[in-house]
Amino acid sequence: MGEASNEDLTAEQVRALREDIDQTREQIGDTLEAIGEKLSPGNMVQEAAQTVRDAASRTVENVMTTASERVSDLAEQGRDTVEAVRRRVGDNAVPAAVAAVFLGWVAYKALRRNGSSVRPTTRGGGTCPSLEATTGIGRAAATIAQTTATGHETPRSRSVPA
Repeated sequence: MGEASNEDLTAEQVRALREDIDQTREQIGDTLEAIGEKLSPGNMVQEAAQTVRDAASRTVENVMTTASERVSDLAEQGRDTVEAVRRRVGDNAVPAAVAAVFLGWVAYKALRRNGSSVRPTTRGGGTCPSLEATTGIGRAAATIAQTTATGHETPRSRSVPA
């Protein structure tokens, strides 16, 4: 419609405009009610709570994923380290055995220095002097080095006391 004065409008056009205005008022009222409901304290609290739950869920998921990846990385590093030690000992069986005997001797000396005496102790119904048990550590370490180097126990290494 162009510019028209009230006198140029017909009764039908006025009625149509009033219906249009009433319909627009009703739509605006519905819109305001929806906005009011959305902004009500109860709905805002529910939306905030849901947002917090979603964020917490994502955070827990991220932490679990990160922790799982870290554990996998550490396990792999541990396996690599054990394998590297096995290769080193296998490649250097004699130095590893010497080191094991040395560590047994150091343990023996440490026990002696701390007041432990060489005295019989009961084990399995018989007696086993502490000195023999301590030097047995060195023999056991040498056996481990030999077993690692060869990949199997020898008849001699099976007879070593525990």
